[in-house]
Amino acid sequence: RSYCKERKIRLSGKPLGGPPKPTEANREMLKAMKKQNLADEHARIPVEGKFGNAKRKGTLGRIMAKLRNTSESVIHIGIIVLNLDTWLRAELKSLLDALITCVQDRQRQVRRLRQAIEELTGSILRKMRESQAENRRTRILGILRFHTFS
Repeated sequence: RSYCKERKIRLSGKPLGGPPKPTEANREMLKAMKKQNLADEHARIPVEGKFGNAKRKGTLGRIMAKLRNTSESVIHIGIIVLNLDTWLRAELKSLLDALITCVQDRQRQVRRLRQAIEELTGSILRKMRESQAENRRTRILGILRFHTFS
């Protein structure tokens, strides 16, 4: 405690001894202390969660090194592995998102191409029908002219 006090390091958690009695004079101070303790606890939750994750998923739950330097090395490597795992997960997610986007774009292109083909086919069929009708009219008119002049 004295080491932390000298270096102005604030300890979180319950202080030693009983809680101070609330009075009018210290009401604001107690309210500020309560708010600070709650903020400290909220800031500590993700850190504790990462350590729990490192112990459960990583190798920090199985440190068997005896020497301080070796233990520190094992801990550092475990944290590096967790960071690499997080980075790899993020990279794979972005790759998967890019792949999904690419597939969706390709599907949109195929749909547009099919619509264009259908429109073109419809247009061609209409022109063929018009041409066939025109050919029939021309043949009929030719036959009628032939019969009228004969």
